[in-house]
Amino acid sequence: QQNAVISDLSKRVLALEEEVKALKQDVDDGEQYSRRQCLRLTGVPGKPGETAEDCLITVANIFKEAGVTVPEVALDRAHRIGRPSGKPRPIIVRFVTWRHRSSVYRARKRIQQQSGCSVQVDLTKKRLDLLTQVRKLCERVPEAEFAFADVNCTLGIKMRAAGIRHFNTLQGALRILGLEEEDAVEASAK
Repeated sequence: QQNAVISDLSKRVLALEEEVKALKQDVDDGEQYSRRQCLRLTGVPGKPGETAEDCLITVANIFKEAGVTVPEVALDRAHRIGRPSGKPRPIIVRFVTWRHRSSVYRARKRIQQQSGCSVQVDLTKKRLDLLTQVRKLCERVPEAEFAFADVNCTLGIKMRAAGIRHFNTLQGALRILGLEEEDAVEASAK
């Protein structure tokens, strides 16, 4: 009788673990969706006592100097994020429209050449950690060129023969790369 109870409880625990996993993915998807109007700028020098308004002006000037037309009303907000350290903290920029955000993202190489700062999509911590881990895994697979996040914050791997393949879990990336779980553990230890 106890074995039957244990078996029943084990099945329920597995079902609940799957449900929690699915709910965590839904939460991350929702958080990522809320960030879709944002971009991060890194490498922008700061100044003491810098306000959000100062950041907004700095960002607008960076875009203007790079020849990217972004009306002032298209920039909702800009401010520094993260804890102060020896290097400049990143700036998060929220755009009013997707169109303006996309035009800035498409001009990221020009912006970097002009100002020295880089423009990146604003990924959740979970997705950023996953992307970092998959980039390490791609170094071990000759057929994998690189892992990336596209303009829509979708994670993908550029494979030499198979082209671009998208993933949203480590298991999905491992399938694309033809690797096992042990490879991921080994790569994250480095």
